Amino acid sequence: MLKIIIIFLAIFYDTSTFSKDVNEEVNKKTFCQNNSKYFLKNLNTNFYPKNIFIKTNKTKSWYINLIKSFYSTPRSEWKIDHKYKKYETANISIDYGDDVVCKFKGKVKIHGGRKDHIDIKNLKSSLRVKIFDGHLNHSRHFALMIPSTRLGDNEIFITQFVHELGIISPDTFYTNVKVNNNKEIKMIFQDMDYEEILRRNNRIDGVIIAENKTKKNNYNLTRALNTERQILGTGWEKNQTYYLNALDKTNYLVINEKFYNQENILSNKNIYFIDQDKFKDFYLLISATNGFHGTQFGDRRYYYNLILDKIEPVYYDWKSNILEKNFRNSNENINFQVSKEHIKKLIKKIENINLDNFNKMLKNKRLNISDKKLNDTFKEIVEYLNNYNFTPKFDDRKIYVDFDYKENLIFHLNKNTYELCNINFDCEKTEISEDFEKKLFQEHQISYDDRLIKFIRKKKGHFNSNITPSPNSINLMDKINLKNNLKLYFNNYVKVFKTDNTITLKYLNDSGRAFFIGGIIKNTNIVVNHSDDTVRKIENLYQNYIPYCLTFYDTELDNITIEANKLKCNKAIRLINTSGNIKKLTVNNSSEDAVSAEISHIKIFETTIKNAGDDCLDFETGNYIFVTLDLKGCADKAFQIKRKSNVKIKEIKITESKYGVSVLDSSVFQADLSNINTSKECLVVYRENDGYHGSLAEVNNNFKCINNKIFQDSSSLILNK
Repeated sequence: MLKIIIIFLAIFYDTSTFSKDVNEEVNKKTFCQNNSKYFLKNLNTNFYPKNIFIKTNKTKSWYINLIKSFYSTPRSEWKIDHKYKKYETANISIDYGDDVVCKFKGKVKIHGGRKDHIDIKNLKSSLRVKIFDGHLNHSRHFALMIPSTRLGDNEIFITQFVHELGIISPDTFYTNVKVNNNKEIKMIFQDMDYEEILRRNNRIDGVIIAENKTKKNNYNLTRALNTERQILGTGWEKNQTYYLNALDKTNYLVINEKFYNQENILSNKNIYFIDQDKFKDFYLLISATNGFHGTQFGDRRYYYNLILDKIEPVYYDWKSNILEKNFRNSNENINFQVSKEHIKKLIKKIENINLDNFNKMLKNKRLNISDKKLNDTFKEIVEYLNNYNFTPKFDDRKIYVDFDYKENLIFHLNKNTYELCNINFDCEKTEISEDFEKKLFQEHQISYDDRLIKFIRKKKGHFNSNITPSPNSINLMDKINLKNNLKLYFNNYVKVFKTDNTITLKYLNDSGRAFFIGGIIKNTNIVVNHSDDTVRKIENLYQNYIPYCLTFYDTELDNITIEANKLKCNKAIRLINTSGNIKKLTVNNSSEDAVSAEISHIKIFETTIKNAGDDCLDFETGNYIFVTLDLKGCADKAFQIKRKSNVKIKEIKITESKYGVSVLDSSVFQADLSNINTSKECLVVYRENDGYHGSLAEVNNNFKCINNKIFQDSSSLILNK
């Protein structure tokens, strides 16, 4: 087959010379050297390694540091001093079996807050690992933990269990680990790369928040874990707003719960930004599996959904003992009043889990449970939920206590201007840099001009009066309830006209935003046009919060048509976590990307895109089928396929565009009939990001490239079938 590929490329296309800008864009580092093609066999499958070998570059100092970390504080304190949890560079080898070993550069440090993460007798510890030039199942940041610190088998089981039920949780499995010349031991791998964690759990990019338990004071609040991320590709101006809003909301929760004694704050239905259903499921499952360690201050994590403007819980360190012989359900109160209907829905989701497939997944993760044990465990959880009848004791009194923080508090004014206030609220204005903001959001308490400052709430007045955080995104918009549980949100710059089978959206200027959310859209024509009136300058960031003109989110499409003209957004149309089929999709004269999609499963019968200021199509993470595609006048790529996408096309035509099809980062492209006439490469298949494998393109003799230019990097393949 390889010989056929080489002959095909040599005869039909020029692969030795390619555009300078392709050479600059493509990451020419091969994934896993000579073994890169091994991973192209099934790009949608996780490859769980048998062994991980870590060799620190300074072996002696590694062990000196490990010993000091254990003995530096008294046993009664039992915490690991932070100064000993510093990264050291290392060589990391991952053994997948079948003689496939991947070697990477990276760094490691001691992981964990307490000394149970250190085996001083055998000079071993839990580890935090970051890989520079590769990944493990698309994760570049993960922990390797001594199993006893997470109750071993229970952690593998519970993370997969809650994942099946829609709770955000990290990929977790057993693997063998050897550090330097020490003895190999079994450890728990747990993903800490939140870009990949969100993708695995079908969530869009957002802000991940952790309660802070590492600072030695009683005024710990929350901090952002992913400030290095370029969320939605919008740049820091909007990213700053995302982080401010997320931290404002989670700090409000913690302040009320911890300092104002509002123990039931999470169950307050009047707080618009709490995803009640997700929190109810989360705490019911904690109760059913005795995972109450996950409810402690400092152990809770949250995800802020930018579109829904809501906070939902994230799994972290429950310490459930559900698999133990001595397991007993807890009688602790979860402070949530849940209806019988809600419990029935959760039970139904549990009963819909395919136990055979679930157990196969556990075995892939090197956890062996008998079918009987698995059945009995599921039955025990369901029985507990069936008998659940706790009645929370709510205390609605607002008992305000002093937030007696002796240092300085910082509040946001506008852009990069803040006000710094002492305990008496004598304040001064100050401007801080982007790097300082990122550090502030990540640490929540840092030094500034020889003063210790803490970020607490976005606005000083909101903190002083304990005011609920301001709404954003769809919570600022008008709403129309349509058929089949579908909701249409739109801001003041969009006019909506509706008939029996047509919805027309008129955008008055570039600030227009509309969202179809949830439910089903069936047998409907959607027409979207930008007004020809003079475009006003965008001034209100909150009306322009998400950079997509028209978004379909968590929606099922059935026999609809979409026509859009002259839309001026980063993405004219965005499909997110959406499924179904589109009869006809037509987009003309978009200022940037015409149509993009992520985490979706869609079939489109007829697609016509003309004149896009950037890419005509930009699809990622999902499965997409096209019958006919006609792409014309795409300023950059006609079709970009990336980040674990599978695209099948029956017939594609591309004209008057810079590039044809770009396939990158663990993606697959298949086409039956192709006619591509571009100024640059017709087809580019490569690995751009170190967090992914190469990609695969399958074409045939009906693949027509007018300029005879295609390119593949050393991690990828182009097959002639």
